[in-house]
Amino acid sequence: MREGTSGPFFNDSALVAHRSEDGREQPLKEHLCNTAQKAGEYAASFGAEKWGRAAGLLHDDGKALDAFQRRLRGARILVDHSTRGAKYAADRIVEPKGSGKLLAYCIAGHHAGLPDGAG
Repeated sequence: MREGTSGPFFNDSALVAHRSEDGREQPLKEHLCNTAQKAGEYAASFGAEKWGRAAGLLHDDGKALDAFQRRLRGARILVDHSTRGAKYAADRIVEPKGSGKLLAYCIAGHHAGLPDGAG
């Protein structure tokens, strides 16, 4: 199993984020870095550039999993790639208090919409 962006495989050039219908592939590292850059720029407008960058780096961490890489290459399997980064943020980012959970909301909501946090 791949470790994801938080582990030793982040620089693995064989990891792919997207594959187009004509077979072109976007490397995962490129996708995560581009997203982190853009998210950081947007978040800078309200003083949270570093948090935006962190969300961008973690948002597709699950794409580093072997199962997701097999799916991109044609395996007919379902793979949850969007919650791995959220779990990392919630579990490992502890300062300032509560910030990991807030970041996890943003990461988890990147496909399904942001949860309202109630309940």
